[in-house]
Amino acid sequence: MIKGAKTITQYKIMRWIEEHFIDVLIEPQKGNSVKITDSVGESITITINGTGDVIDALSGEILDREGARV
Repeated sequence: MIKGAKTITQYKIMRWIEEHFIDVLIEPQKGNSVKITDSVGESITITINGTGDVIDALSGEILDREGARV
């Protein structure tokens, strides 16, 4: 179940995270991004670009092309 999303984009990202990760801490951030942290403390902040690609918010690396399309 997805809780805590403040925007539609955050909701889409959180849904994508639930489909691709297990046992991670999900924290909505300002704007349209979400931070995930794994069990060893590694984290990444994820957002969606204009074409629906899931991307690393800091590096701009595409993680999944059109992965968050609804």
